[in-house]
Amino acid sequence: MTFLSTFGRFAGVSLEKGISLADLFELRRQRKTLASLTDRELRDIGLTPDDVTQEITRSVFDVPCHWRSQARR
Repeated sequence: MTFLSTFGRFAGVSLEKGISLADLFELRRQRKTLASLTDRELRDIGLTPDDVTQEITRSVFDVPCHWRSQARR
């Protein structure tokens, strides 16, 4: 059993099979980049600062739904 699955059970969350540690690091990188965007850049992509706050405060184990569906393929 991997550390992440053990920790996930302890924390009350689970990762679907196929989501790797590299995927989690990529998600972290994307959220940090999102947090660094200016208000103007956020408007350009149709997001508000509140949207960003909501996204960057999500758990690292809270991966996008489309990652789960791709992992099953």
